[in-house]
Amino acid sequence: MTRDQADARLAVSALTAGEGPILCVAGLGDASFGRVLSRPARALALASAGLGPGPGPSAGAGAAEIALFSWSGHAIGAGAGFTPRAASLDAHLAATPSEQRGALTAIGHSWGAARLAETLRRRAIRVRLLLTLDPVGRFTSREDLARIAALSEIWINVEATRRFGISNAISRVGGRWGARPAAFATRHLALALDHRHAAAQWRAAMACARPLIARADAPQLAPKDR
Repeated sequence: MTRDQADARLAVSALTAGEGPILCVAGLGDASFGRVLSRPARALALASAGLGPGPGPSAGAGAAEIALFSWSGHAIGAGAGFTPRAASLDAHLAATPSEQRGALTAIGHSWGAARLAETLRRRAIRVRLLLTLDPVGRFTSREDLARIAALSEIWINVEATRRFGISNAISRVGGRWGARPAAFATRHLALALDHRHAAAQWRAAMACARPLIARADAPQLAPKDR
């Protein structure tokens, strides 16, 4: 099994259990993030139609809806397995039915992660799962981070801890969040990766998300049954 096939299988098994759409925001010049998500996007679309691995149509029509946006908030990847509702991130969220917003899975990397989290906070949109992959952006207060956490059923933040290299230097100048979300996120992963390694960060975050999703979706036992 290739790494891309493993990514697709992981996405299908972890995300088609939900009923809501998936929203992804890439970092600056982050073509690799789009590539690593494009195969899962197609795999999810096939799975929801009963044509690929994973759950069939019973997974819910929303499972195949994946929208990809650039760090600046513009829709990208339309026609390549991605289905944005509008040309901008704000307009896409405004066009998402209110009953689907609480089931939303939101994934962002670098400047895209900070934009995504800030947009969700500003619009007070609750999400089922928020993955922020080494976010970069200034002027995020502790109050902002607490609000982001309150709006997320599950929030997994990844901190890429390597310091040397071009991408790491640029992210530090840009305002790398680093360990600041650790006190607020459901899980904070400090990984020995470069900032530019979006695919590896995504795989680690998804692997962490799987048991949390399963636990959140498990039927609650009555006191006498616990």
